[in-house]
Amino acid sequence: MHAILKACLLPPLALLLLVLPWLCLGGGRRALALALALSYVSSLPLTAVLLTRLLATADAPLRLPPSPWSLVVLGGGRLTAAREYGGDGPSAATLQRLRYAAALARSAPAVPVWLSGGRVYGEDLAEATLMQRSLQRDFALPLARLHSEDVSRNTAENAAQLAAHLGRGARVLVVTDALHMPRALHELRCAGLQAWPAPLAGYRPPPFLPLLFLPQAQATASVDHAIWEGVGRLVRWRCFSSPAAYANL
Repeated sequence: MHAILKACLLPPLALLLLVLPWLCLGGGRRALALALALSYVSSLPLTAVLLTRLLATADAPLRLPPSPWSLVVLGGGRLTAAREYGGDGPSAATLQRLRYAAALARSAPAVPVWLSGGRVYGEDLAEATLMQRSLQRDFALPLARLHSEDVSRNTAENAAQLAAHLGRGARVLVVTDALHMPRALHELRCAGLQAWPAPLAGYRPPPFLPLLFLPQAQATASVDHAIWEGVGRLVRWRCFSSPAAYANL
């Protein structure tokens, strides 16, 4: 149901669902014009830049938590049946997070590394297990430093499971992408953890100004991600007793 809901809320299916009733009622040309216009806007680098600036964690110097603390890496998806990995493997987004986490881990060799992600669709291996293998194999981090919670299926469950393992009040430095970071920090803090951000950079505009107005697949993916994060924050805000606290994250 989660996957179906996500598909219905994001382009291109969301645009089709928006104009389909209009088409059925005889508004053919106007409905198609609206669909084309929305498709164009949702694929622009300019739209991706604006949404990223609106919703992503602002760029700021990295601040490490007071000792003791743990490094937490939240899962960002998987490649299913990837032959190059001999099975499932980390997605490109997850690999970016792991690469940054490995650099942070090397700069703080005494800090434990926690990997968070389970079996969202009932896969054989949890996402945290795939992340652990990658950090060992691809980034040469020792197994003794790596810890996993392999039950969670979404950000709220990430936070709850990590709090159960680390204990309320534990300090964590969180690695995820800049769009996801505000919601991740909110969930972790609500679960009782003291969380500091270590975000990956958000969408960056193309270097040539006219390219801002030319559709781009990477921009479309970033817009989809931003819309989904916006929906997630709205839902979480409605369920949270103190909107002001959420706004300050």
